Amino acid sequence: MPNRSQRYRSLPSSRPFRSASILFVLSTLGLLTASTAAFFWIRQASVVAFQGLILAMVFTIFMWVLAYFKRREAICPLCKGTPLLDCGAIPHSKSKKIFPFNRGITSTLSVITKQKFCCMYCGAEFDLLKNPKRHRGTKVDIYK
Repeated sequence: MPNRSQRYRSLPSSRPFRSASILFVLSTLGLLTASTAAFFWIRQASVVAFQGLILAMVFTIFMWVLAYFKRREAICPLCKGTPLLDCGAIPHSKSKKIFPFNRGITSTLSVITKQKFCCMYCGAEFDLLKNPKRHRGTKVDIYK
């Protein structure tokens, strides 16, 4: 049987996926800032470096918690699973995984870089830029 490629599906709303990805990027940048501040605090112990470290850690924790809840809100329209958050269920054979990360982080990175992702539970591939069928032929804001 020939290998058929699956077409990407559209999402009813891409807003939860975009906001979860943006918050994930902010938490990752906060982690990078905290590690840089920790390096400078270890290298030269000063009050300013310590305050920067504490501020960066608080920002990172706050953004990580927000990103976690936003990733839980982003649900697959087909299987009603959370494709941006790995919960430990058995993944679909078509789901992808980048080595050091789990499938949820891989899906989040895919949304950030390609604006597409594959649901780890049902194997459906979604395109965030594709308009839903009911909106094709009409002018609709893509960030809705």
